[in-house]
Amino acid sequence: MSDRSGAIDPRLRKVGSRLRELREQRGFTMEQLAERAQVGVRQIARVEAGRGSPSVLWLLDVAAGLDADPREMLRLE
Repeated sequence: MSDRSGAIDPRLRKVGSRLRELREQRGFTMEQLAERAQVGVRQIARVEAGRGSPSVLWLLDVAAGLDADPREMLRLE
């Protein structure tokens, strides 16, 4: 999420970057991932941009859609 100044939390930026990286490694478009994970495309776009704060359940659904271990989603090196 962002603070009142509009700054995006760097942790959310990292989660979004990691999601995009995993999605692209698997060759999925946002639309394909949304369908596989049963989540909205707009939410994927918001999370990848670092502007969405995903719930744990959402991350689990997306990890399943990616055929990924949920821990991969939070590997933020």
